[in-house]
Amino acid sequence: MAELLPFRFSVNPEPVNAYGTLDCPDMREKMENMSKKIGMLTIIIMLMSSVVLAQELSVLEIMQKNYEVNRTRDRCNEVTMEMYSKHGKKRIRKLKTNALLMKDGVNEKRLLRFLYPPDIKGTGFLIIEHSDRDDDMWLYLPTLRKSRRKLSSNKKDSFLGTEFSYGDIVGAKVEEYEYNLKGEEDIDGVKCYAIEAIPASENVLRDYGYSKRIDYIRADNFTRAKAIFFDKHGQLLKTLYCFDPVEVDPENHKWFVMKREMINEKNGRKTIIRIDKLNINTGVKENRFTLRYLER
Repeated sequence: MAELLPFRFSVNPEPVNAYGTLDCPDMREKMENMSKKIGMLTIIIMLMSSVVLAQELSVLEIMQKNYEVNRTRDRCNEVTMEMYSKHGKKRIRKLKTNALLMKDGVNEKRLLRFLYPPDIKGTGFLIIEHSDRDDDMWLYLPTLRKSRRKLSSNKKDSFLGTEFSYGDIVGAKVEEYEYNLKGEEDIDGVKCYAIEAIPASENVLRDYGYSKRIDYIRADNFTRAKAIFFDKHGQLLKTLYCFDPVEVDPENHKWFVMKREMINEKNGRKTIIRIDKLNINTGVKENRFTLRYLER
């Protein structure tokens, strides 16, 4: 009987990569395609999450973010005002502003001081905000060598002959108005929330002089892109355009609009406020925001 020899065979194994999987061209291509798809899916999910988050914001939260977006610890600005008559004649004013955020993290102290032209040089405006009562406002006129307290009812008055009112310069508190989200609108290619603001009381209507305001708040950074103001009779009064938002404090997501243009739709005049230089968080001193400093 013949001796049975053991059957011998050899198999050349497929190459194996570092992950313990077969290392063949088709498999590599499939895995690369799968990785790309997973990456794209991750990006889409992140984008959808941010959209959903924006959609979940209430109209009050949007306005609160707009109110807080430029509240840095302190700031010092150099500003140019351009005032145009309805015939296009231009006057220029230059001023310097200082602002300091109070310890409550909400209210500010602000001082505006005019530097040019000579006939208005030295004029100052001091604002001290209060959440629980009317803001304190004082106007200093060098010719009188004294400060005059401005009342809340003065907020509807023109700020030193410009198309901005005192109320526009000071800014309204969020709780002074009631809000309705009217929809979304693109302004210069940027999605904005169109929000109708109605005075929350007769006192607010009396003080600011606006029966309604429509704000267009940018969805990407919550700065204002545009606003339309209606007088106490409901007639179109002014339109505000805001340009060049700059993120001045990326860590805290603080933005500042560098140019504002207010057009008076009734008299044809307009005023442009442009920030030429802006410094934030430089250690502005508390003693700058006193009557004594205002009247220096």
